[in-house]
Amino acid sequence: MGQKIPPAIKKRVISAWLEAKTRNIIADEIEISYGSVSNIIGQAKRESIKDMDLLRTVAILLKRNNLDLTQFASAIRLKKG
Repeated sequence: MGQKIPPAIKKRVISAWLEAKTRNIIADEIEISYGSVSNIIGQAKRESIKDMDLLRTVAILLKRNNLDLTQFASAIRLKKG
């Protein structure tokens, strides 16, 4: 069996995933296996972040449109107001 992954590494993986980075890029940057990245993301989806797929979709759309979260939040506030 592999070693237990520290919570700090798991947090970095989830943050990178929600920044629309690919599994392979995350694994290379953090220096863990691709499978570990997949396992961390799967566990987070099942146990703690139920809307993780939706959040990632938003992150990908923002990235494709050269927007950041601050710009997106401002647009939502303008639309609400």
